[in-house]
Amino acid sequence: MKLILKIIGVVFAILLLIVFNFPQKLPQRKKLTIMNLLDENKILQVLINEEDIKIIPKDNSEYKGKVLFTVNINDEKLISKLQDFKMSYSSVEIKENTNSIIIVIFIFLIVFIYVVWRNRFLKHKVKASN
Repeated sequence: MKLILKIIGVVFAILLLIVFNFPQKLPQRKKLTIMNLLDENKILQVLINEEDIKIIPKDNSEYKGKVLFTVNINDEKLISKLQDFKMSYSSVEIKENTNSIIIVIFIFLIVFIYVVWRNRFLKHKVKASN
């Protein structure tokens, strides 16, 4: 009984420490969007491909030396907005890497052959022991 009370006391003390040490107000982060950066004229170049959009900020912005990424949602307004701001942008098509596809198929083939060979070997072994 005393052990249970001690355990409950320790758990309660830990919970109190967690509650009182948790920051009451988390700092607000500024929401970063392409449109905000365009409106503030902080973008040097935009690279658009099938999967994502890379944003290269100007050297005088707070994001100097960084490359920002976002998911490409195929928004038609983005291209027109980039053209309105006379922004440098390019659309890049990604070619599938056929080497990686061939390697994956080869690995699956090796695993399949091993499983079949192992299965036949075990069947022959079972027949030989009977």
